[in-house]
Amino acid sequence: MDRVEQMLDVRLDPDSVVRKRRTIGAVTSAGSWVRIELRGSERMAGPVAGQGWGFEAAEALTGVARPQWFRGASWRGEPLRPATVWRVDEVELIRGAEPIRTKAEWLEEADALPQRWWDDLGTSLEALAATDTSRLATPDCQPVTTARVEAEIRRVFPGLEDLHPERWQWMTAHADLGWANVTGPRLWITDWEDWGRAITTGPEAVRHMRPGVTLQPA
Repeated sequence: MDRVEQMLDVRLDPDSVVRKRRTIGAVTSAGSWVRIELRGSERMAGPVAGQGWGFEAAEALTGVARPQWFRGASWRGEPLRPATVWRVDEVELIRGAEPIRTKAEWLEEADALPQRWWDDLGTSLEALAATDTSRLATPDCQPVTTARVEAEIRRVFPGLEDLHPERWQWMTAHADLGWANVTGPRLWITDWEDWGRAITTGPEAVRHMRPGVTLQPA
């Protein structure tokens, strides 16, 4: 945390800190939001080598309800963690909206969302899907590939025969679109580190979604 403050020349509000599995976020003295992420260096090799960091790359997206990215930096975790890479991104602080909670009360919150919220979500995902990019989506830090998806399907449904992967539809997706990464009552879509090309059912599915249906693309 000290290193981030020095690099960005800001102070982090300790009362605002949010800790997740491999990330830490906090409000800054500049009125922005900082997100700190730790990844194994092996997660940046192979088919995703050179495609850059998701938050920074997301600045190319238009027509999508997302916080603006300001700046970022990355550094290796050595000497204590030589096989890791740290990343910090400073982004626009979301005001007037809160993440939709993922606890038991999420159903009531989602059910209370206005139709405008659903329309805005559909519009954002349509704009995202229309984005031409060479990025591969990386849910759980692993790139989406035909082999990976086919293996997962066969793990769950071992009796299936030919899955016809040549017919699968690829489009640009968020890749981690769950209730924790959307806000209300105003829509913002957050956490863009994994976006890219993915096998998906398409944004039109959002038009039929209601509470109880996951936001995660298939």
